[in-house]
Amino acid sequence: MTLTTSTRTATVPRVNLLPPEIAEAERLRKLQMGLGAGLAVVVVGLGLAYVSASSSVSSARSQLDATQAQTVGLQAQAAQYSQVPATLAQVAAARAELTASMGQEVRWSYYLNDLALLMPANVGLTSLSINQSLSSPVTSPVGTAGIATVSFTGNAKTHLDVAAFLDALASKEPDNADPYLASSTETAAATSGSAGSGSGAGGSSAAAAQPEVNFSVSVTVTSKAYSNRYTSKAGS
Repeated sequence: MTLTTSTRTATVPRVNLLPPEIAEAERLRKLQMGLGAGLAVVVVGLGLAYVSASSSVSSARSQLDATQAQTVGLQAQAAQYSQVPATLAQVAAARAELTASMGQEVRWSYYLNDLALLMPANVGLTSLSINQSLSSPVTSPVGTAGIATVSFTGNAKTHLDVAAFLDALASKEPDNADPYLASSTETAAATSGSAGSGSGAGGSSAAAAQPEVNFSVSVTVTSKAYSNRYTSKAGS
């Protein structure tokens, strides 16, 4: 036979012996403590934000002061170079004036030196003239544009020597164009000589004649002869 034993637990009623005023005061105290803690957190946060903002303002102010000081320094430097634009304008004007006045320069000394080197044998010059027009172009007899005309007169032994001179003007001087023969005339130049005779005979003088060709030649000088020493280069 089995016996079953049951146990009962008695519930003891809880009795709050504290007065309601004390409990309310405790809740109020806890609420005040929570609010105080929250307020402290807010104050700390505001303090950190203020410190950060103050630091940012101080940094920005320092940067502003440095920028202003740099600006003043740059303005002082700029004042030192205030005349540079006017000076550059004067230089440009001077260059333009130089180009206008000297842009058509031909170094004729070089040209005449080249002429002396290309002269054929048996040809001599008696006169030379240069006609350079600065206001209007020169045109050769066959229509080639040029800047000047050079005219020669001289003498040679034969017409072939005159032809050699024309060929040298055309082929050996790149500044020339279209050499032109105005005249070529053969003449006789007298030279004195003496001849002796036999015993008892007196001496006599005789004149012997040698042929000579007098010529007149002109040539057109092209713009290749410009020195370009005073012409503005691209980019300069």
